[in-house]
Amino acid sequence: MSSRVTSHVCLSLPVTENSPATKPAWCLEVIMESDKKKEAAPRMTADARDLCAQFTTASYARMKADTARVQAYERAIKIHAKGKVVLDIGVGGDALLAIMCVRAGAKKVYGVEVNRKSAVAAEATVQKLGLKNKIEILKGYSTDLKIPTCDLVVHEIIGNIASREGVALAIYDIYKRGIIPPNADTKDYNKRSIPQKSSTFIAPACMPGDEYWETHPRILAPPENWPMIKFEGFPWEDSVISKEFKLLEEIRFDAMPNLKPDPVSLNFNITKDSLLLGFIAYITVTTHTGIMVSSKDANSSWANPLLLLPKPLEVKKGEIMTLEAKIEMDTVQPRYTFKLCSSAEVEGESKGASCFELTFCIPRS
Repeated sequence: MSSRVTSHVCLSLPVTENSPATKPAWCLEVIMESDKKKEAAPRMTADARDLCAQFTTASYARMKADTARVQAYERAIKIHAKGKVVLDIGVGGDALLAIMCVRAGAKKVYGVEVNRKSAVAAEATVQKLGLKNKIEILKGYSTDLKIPTCDLVVHEIIGNIASREGVALAIYDIYKRGIIPPNADTKDYNKRSIPQKSSTFIAPACMPGDEYWETHPRILAPPENWPMIKFEGFPWEDSVISKEFKLLEEIRFDAMPNLKPDPVSLNFNITKDSLLLGFIAYITVTTHTGIMVSSKDANSSWANPLLLLPKPLEVKKGEIMTLEAKIEMDTVQPRYTFKLCSSAEVEGESKGASCFELTFCIPRS
């Protein structure tokens, strides 16, 4: 007979200059059936750089098994890497993309890896395949290293919020330092990066129902003071409570990345009476070949983050929610600031001005 286990994820939000001195914390209670003692949910780091240290052999195996993701990169590499000197940021223990580049005809690949175990594993992989004269592993952060001039950058340091792992700053840095020079004729970086761009889309969401928890018994717990949890196999149709997703951010790599994009104001039409938990996000990654992969796909190795409100909020069908979002990517840890308000417009009848306002920030560290 299975035993009933209750897991609590308690969240308290950081104080910001625009928020009250104290803000309510709340507990997300997840009840699941289990025959075994529940293992503690893994906890995420609060710093983009620290994410690198958390990648394990299993992490890389999941990414390698993401067929759509791997094939999108492979197709673009086969077209663009021939005869090029390539920089691979976040090469990983398998040196997967670096090896793809060599097999596609790249003259030389510099693979940057800050995770020490992964860097050693990458060197061993390269040695085993007899590719030491083609692939050189550089240990450290790309922003801290002296790197020879290259023709093409290949990278997969894109987070479940696209900017989360610091990709915009990393690419900005190598462009700014001339490690990847712009095209001589157009002065842009078209076809200088694989992928071409990555985007994040969000929508309001409620708690997944019992059917979800029967097959997905764990969530990834947030670091302290992070108002975010991650889901695998999120039940989009049942738990998204607006008509459509809206674009939160788009990071382009065929031009100098904009580290301080203009704030956005996103309107969502609530489609059913519900308890609003927060905003669920998914990302897309697009190559120059036109192939797009998404974390919304059922077999994606990316989990989907839910950005939590300070406390759950009752909403009604027909209500218009407005989310104002500001993203700053000019530091190691990107900063995200959100403000949520409602028109309280239900069934075509305006209920007047905003009835509430919430502000929270995902901290830099």
